[in-house]
Amino acid sequence: MVCWHDAFVPPVLAQHEFLCRHAEVDPTTLVVGRRRRTDPPLSVDVRVRWLRSAHPTYTVVSAAAFDARRCQSVPGGAQAEAARHDPVSAWSVLHPVVQGALTTRVCVVGAESTGKTTLVRAMSERHGTKGVGEYGRDYTIAKKDAGTNDHWTTEDFVRIAEEQQRLEDEAAIGAGPLFFCDTDAMTTALWHERYQGSSSKVVDRLGRMRTYDLFVLCDTDIPWERDAIRLGADTRSAMHRRFIDVLSIQRREPWILVSGSVEQRMEAVDEEIRRLRLLTADAIYAPTRHHLR
Repeated sequence: MVCWHDAFVPPVLAQHEFLCRHAEVDPTTLVVGRRRRTDPPLSVDVRVRWLRSAHPTYTVVSAAAFDARRCQSVPGGAQAEAARHDPVSAWSVLHPVVQGALTTRVCVVGAESTGKTTLVRAMSERHGTKGVGEYGRDYTIAKKDAGTNDHWTTEDFVRIAEEQQRLEDEAAIGAGPLFFCDTDAMTTALWHERYQGSSSKVVDRLGRMRTYDLFVLCDTDIPWERDAIRLGADTRSAMHRRFIDVLSIQRREPWILVSGSVEQRMEAVDEEIRRLRLLTADAIYAPTRHHLR
């Protein structure tokens, strides 16, 4: 059986699952196309990728490569229509893979001891969603325990950047409309500069591969807290200035600087999310969000 899926059926509980469970059809091939002008402006390629990830046992093809007249149409229904216009309200009916693709990613960055982890945990708890931690810190602790913390190579930073992105994508599956990241590969590239004295084309490229809906830079206005792996307050000041330079000049995403208490920082982030209207259908379905995800 061949089933046609219009522009938005795949994300909405994949109606072919419902039909299969009720023995109405047993599709082996899913054809993805776009039929309405009102459909979200997501490319067929993006939706094909989603459906292949969600249902690897099916053959998923683009309508451009298949005769749609041979397909049994799968109706979108009220849930699909609701998700077209208000994906946040319809979030619970989206497939976890699609939730991971559509979730609004807020990346919290900053120098050492600026409250990044605290802010990510607090925002995730407030919004009842997931977050992803800083893999680079775990990696550094492991190197210290192994006695190699005084010897860093570019390969170390490549591993950190790649694993940070893998963990982010893994945690994003099934996340809420908001998803908070504790640093990113761009941060890893800046630490490569600090430890190695120069940039790395490979690590820089990994940092540019990922886009975010909002960067949040944590200020240095909180007391410095020493621990076993942090470099020092002077490094914190220099790295903070470097983050400002990169976010202002090299990145295209919106960013804000947050200061004050945890509550004040949380309010600033929520206000910026509202100001940018990041949880609206127009923002969530913007094609530019999905070409690197």
